[in-house]
Amino acid sequence: MRRFLIIGVACVLSLGLAACSALRFVYNQGPQWAYWWLDNYADFHDDQQPRVEEALQQWFTWHRRTQLADYAGLLERARTEVQQPATPAQVCGWWDVALKRRDEAIEAAIPAIATLAPMLKPDQLVNIDKQLVKANNELREEYLQDDPEDRRKAAVKRTIERIETLYGRLDKPQRDYVARMVAKSPWKPERWLAEREHSSRDTLTTLRALTRPDLAADQVPTLVRAWSARTLKATPRDEAMQRYEDEVRDYNCKFIAEMHNLTNATQRKHAVEKIQGWRQDLISLAGINFSQNGAVR
Repeated sequence: MRRFLIIGVACVLSLGLAACSALRFVYNQGPQWAYWWLDNYADFHDDQQPRVEEALQQWFTWHRRTQLADYAGLLERARTEVQQPATPAQVCGWWDVALKRRDEAIEAAIPAIATLAPMLKPDQLVNIDKQLVKANNELREEYLQDDPEDRRKAAVKRTIERIETLYGRLDKPQRDYVARMVAKSPWKPERWLAEREHSSRDTLTTLRALTRPDLAADQVPTLVRAWSARTLKATPRDEAMQRYEDEVRDYNCKFIAEMHNLTNATQRKHAVEKIQGWRQDLISLAGINFSQNGAVR
C-alpha cells in the first residue's frame, strides 16, 4: 500500500524528496547521493558532471534555507497531535500538508531540469530507458508475486514494518487488524505498476522531445512543467483515475486513524520520541534559533 502511513507523512515533511533514515547524515550527503542516483540512470559525461552537481547543490541549499524550519514546525505540531486520538479527516489533512511541501520542492527543481535535460545525448536516453525498465521489473518482483498469498503476506509485512518505524512493536491484535485492512484495501499493485510504466514511457518521450535540436528554447520550461505535473506530482490522467485515487486516499486515511487509535501509551510515547528526534535533526540541519519559550524563530 502507499500514501497512507503517518511515518510517510513525517518523511515527506522531513526531507521532501529524500529518504527518512539517519536524517542528518542522509541530508548532509544528499547532493552526492542524488548525483549518484541520477548518474546511474543518465551515465553523465565528464563535461556534464559539474553542471549537474552544481544544480543539485543549489537545490539543497535552497531547501535547507527555506524549508527545514517549516518542517520542524510541522513536526512539533505532529508531536503534539500524535498523543491524541486521530480522525480520518485529520490524517487526510496531514497528507495535504505533505503534498504541498512536495510540490514546492518539485517547483524549485524545474528550472534546473529545464536547463540540464536538453543536454542529454542519445546514448544516455538509451541507458535511462534500460534503468527505468529495470526499476519497474524490480518493483514487479516486490509487489506482484505470482502467488496471491505470497503477495498478501508481503504487503502485510511491508505495512507492519512501516507502522513499527513510528510506533515500535505491534502486538498480535494490532497485526491482525493491519492484515484485515490490507486485504480489504482498494489499492491495486498491478494498477499502480501500470501507472509507473506509463510514467516511464512518458518520461522517455519528454526527454526525447527536450533533446530535439529544433526545439525552441522557450518551449523547454513548458514541456518540463507539464511532465512534472503528470509524473512527479502524479496528477490523475482522467476522471476514472481521479475517482480511484480518491477512494484509495479515503480508505487509507480511515486506516491510519483507526490504526493510531489502536495504539497504546507506550507506542505513542515511542512515536513522540521518533518525531522529536526528526525535529531535532531538522533544527540542527537548518541552524534554527529558539525564542525564550522554546519556539522556532
